[in-house]
Amino acid sequence: MIITASIEELWNSDLSNITFGACLDAFGELYSKNLKLPLNANLINSGVLLINLVRWRFNYKESQAIKILKENNGKLQQADQGLLDILVQNDLKILDPKFNCINGYFEFSYSEWIKYRKPKKAYTDIYTAHLIQNAVTNPVIVYFTSSFLNDRPWILGAKHPYKESWFRELNKSTLTMKMLDQTSFLKIIFEKLPRHIAINIFGILQAYLRPIFKRT
Repeated sequence: MIITASIEELWNSDLSNITFGACLDAFGELYSKNLKLPLNANLINSGVLLINLVRWRFNYKESQAIKILKENNGKLQQADQGLLDILVQNDLKILDPKFNCINGYFEFSYSEWIKYRKPKKAYTDIYTAHLIQNAVTNPVIVYFTSSFLNDRPWILGAKHPYKESWFRELNKSTLTMKMLDQTSFLKIIFEKLPRHIAINIFGILQAYLRPIFKRT
């Protein structure tokens, strides 16, 4: 993750009567079904969270989280993010995607992204092509998410547009980072196929098969 601009606007988001502020993630109905949520439920990306701690404590969110984990034997789709998906229902302020600009927004055009991830209409109604493009052009927080393309700065061969920015910040610190060679078999297949065919095939895997085989 790298912060590229002031987070003052994010910090000043009004959470007076809401516990969570988060950006939406692009998932289809099967992902909601796996979490026993309404099919049209908003699902979030947990990379960047704004939390009203007063409401968190007052509404016993920690106790709710423990109860959910026990009921599901500690196994939820996408682990902590799945748990948060349940907790944020009817208690969420949807943030501008510029505050959590994930890899997929850089790796795909908007139309490709929608075809690949096949999100619910609730997502596309809010996160329009214009809003996502603005996030890509003027991100505040860039979150280097994992995916089969694995285009994160510390991966050999990465082409992420904020790779050099991340390394500049790393070099200011005392930390060291070994470059990793993690080219996936899926990435090799994706890049060998004609792009439009690859997006159609991988879209089926992502939207329909992955939630069946990765329910927890």
